[in-house]
Amino acid sequence: MNPKLLEVKGYKFSFYSDEHEPPHVHVKKSGCEAVFEIEPIKLRRNFGFSDKQLRDIEKMIKVYQSDFLGKWHEYFST
Repeated sequence: MNPKLLEVKGYKFSFYSDEHEPPHVHVKKSGCEAVFEIEPIKLRRNFGFSDKQLRDIEKMIKVYQSDFLGKWHEYFST
């Protein structure tokens, strides 16, 4: 199961049920995928997103950062 966190502007934010530290999110859209660490926000991997898309994703993560961290800790502490 891959817990879905958010879908906005076609970007799907999730993490995988067998994840590991540090907290991070996977972002998918139109066959592209990126992985961002949540705190501090940092691009870990990119598969196909443009620089502009990555900047847009980073802005979205900043808006939802505390929510993503809370969901990460809630999910993986059980």
